[in-house]
Amino acid sequence: MDLRLRLDRLRHLGRALRGLLCRRTSASTDPHEPGAVIPLRPDSTDVPQGLAWDEAHEEFVYTFYDADDHSTGWVVFADRDGRVSARTRLGGLVHYGGITLHGGRTYVCGAGAVQVHDTRRLRQGVGEPLMTTRVRAGSTVTSHRDGLYVTGFRRDRPGRMYRYDLDEDGAPVETGAVFTVPPQTQGVAFAPDGTVYFSRSWGRARRSVLTRVGASDLAEDGGWTAQNGRDTSLPPMAEGSVVVDGRLHQLYESGALRYRRHRRADLAMSLLRGPLAPRERLTVHDLGGSQTRGTRTRGSP
Repeated sequence: MDLRLRLDRLRHLGRALRGLLCRRTSASTDPHEPGAVIPLRPDSTDVPQGLAWDEAHEEFVYTFYDADDHSTGWVVFADRDGRVSARTRLGGLVHYGGITLHGGRTYVCGAGAVQVHDTRRLRQGVGEPLMTTRVRAGSTVTSHRDGLYVTGFRRDRPGRMYRYDLDEDGAPVETGAVFTVPPQTQGVAFAPDGTVYFSRSWGRARRSVLTRVGASDLAEDGGWTAQNGRDTSLPPMAEGSVVVDGRLHQLYESGALRYRRHRRADLAMSLLRGPLAPRERLTVHDLGGSQTRGTRTRGSP
């Protein structure tokens, strides 16, 4: 038999074995409730980043950046089954990150700036923003009540979250309010009572962490501390999140094509390292679930 044919068959067998191991391991050990299907395009270079909720249409709203061109992004509106009602291309920022909807407008961040879009026009395929505003951090963005919160990412030390008011045109206006956030914060979500949830991750195989800080602690301590944070373990590569009807919905970037397999495709190494179990769905979390208090994180969680 031709050597090339033998190698092709071995590679095919390796892929099949890895898929089987991944499915069995995921089914037997995964304690997380599956949520909405993430609208990933097969064989695309899209990487999921931000998550919001469009209450009027009862759809999730996602941001993606292009792994081959970080200046290109996408906003995608999709139902819980991953059926897409609108997909609009974005430009003008680098490494599109968080997203939030407020007052008929959609706010998208990236590289130290926030784009303000008319949500209705986004749904019609118009990616030109109403305005672009420089902000003090641009990794992720969320809204709570009448405020906009932008957060910066720091791998090995605490970061900062900045609160902005919104004027009558929807433009962010700096307030001077600054809060400390835990290391490796990738997403921020507020519950209606002001409790804040920080989604934290770094690395393909490391577990993520969801850190809860109560509203009173946020105000009194100026943000997160190692003492007021309560941590819950999440699957690797957590990104944006959003609270809907008292439950937190968590997005992951592990389902993106660039993260679906080990960098070395060798079967033996993959078996030794374990299955990656890329996430093709959100996970859903009851906000009253069990958590541990005061888990200090240094470097990777």
